[in-house]
Amino acid sequence: AAWASGGNLNTARDEGASSQNGLQTAALYFGGYASDPASNATEQYDGSSWTSKNNLNTARYSGAGAGTTAAALYSGGFANPSTLHSAVEEWDGTNWATQPNSLSTARVNCGGCGLQTAAIVFGGVTPAPSRLTATEEYNGTSWTGGGALPTAKSHFAGQAGIETAALATGGITPSSSYVATTEEYGGTSWTTGGSLITGATNGGGAGTLSDAIVFGGAIGPGAPNYNALTQGYDGTAFSTRPSMATARNYVSGTGTSTAGVAFGGNSHPTYTTATEEFTGETTAANVETFST
Repeated sequence: AAWASGGNLNTARDEGASSQNGLQTAALYFGGYASDPASNATEQYDGSSWTSKNNLNTARYSGAGAGTTAAALYSGGFANPSTLHSAVEEWDGTNWATQPNSLSTARVNCGGCGLQTAAIVFGGVTPAPSRLTATEEYNGTSWTGGGALPTAKSHFAGQAGIETAALATGGITPSSSYVATTEEYGGTSWTTGGSLITGATNGGGAGTLSDAIVFGGAIGPGAPNYNALTQGYDGTAFSTRPSMATARNYVSGTGTSTAGVAFGGNSHPTYTTATEEFTGETTAANVETFST
């Protein structure tokens, strides 16, 4: 298994969202933060290069992404450090459209995954500010309440899966602790899964509930703790994978556990355009012919 360099983003930024159920050869990255203003940029990856697409209607960062390159979803986020959003936008492959039904609770630094017509948003920070346990489920038209996280968390280390089989890893608790705990969602309630080897926040994720990787982020407060670690999940326990070439915080990602892609983030002290592609371990049988 190994990471290799991919094509660079056109606009360096962190805290963007992704088509969480995209592919290494078909990824969408939208929104983000660069120095001060929120970004409305949308870029699409084809496995070798990024192409700028039509912008979000509302520039923002630290929201939740879901969907694919043809049908993505962006929910919540910051418009600026003092304005939290509950707005929801849908991508149809060409344009973004603001939906009439917003999240019930405006939130930032939340988790999200699933498809445009079957997505979830969970945890995060509210205007108080306080961290949330609340989960909201989207059916393509409206939001309803889902099962609550066992512990209020934000700034997840990574997420993966679909609405009925989702994975939420790491994050920050109300006591500001960086945790290694993992939760699994079955469509109704959250249960505790295997813990990360190293607790982290603000990382990227790819894959499914039972076959995922999480990567990058931070392993403690402060820029020196930005990391390049990759941890793989088999539905029960985490194990180590090769590290990324560039340690980065607020990185985004999508794809599968054997063909993932990581992009954007803050590599301290600068925002990065770097894209890295993950190829999983392969095995081969060596067949010998014996004679007597």
